[in-house]
Amino acid sequence: MDLAASRLRTTDQPVESIAVAVGYNSTPAFSRAFTRSHGAPPGRYRTMHRPS
Repeated sequence: MDLAASRLRTTDQPVESIAVAVGYNSTPAFSRAFTRSHGAPPGRYRTMHRPS
């Protein structure tokens, strides 16, 4: 999940691509796991942690 969080912060890769890159075949399953781990869904995490 740390790799996924890093990619969300530093790239414009789609969430679906990041999910596959970190070993998830299901974007919804990745989203649930990411939310449990980081307290926000991937899209919201990306918005909150991108440099302005």
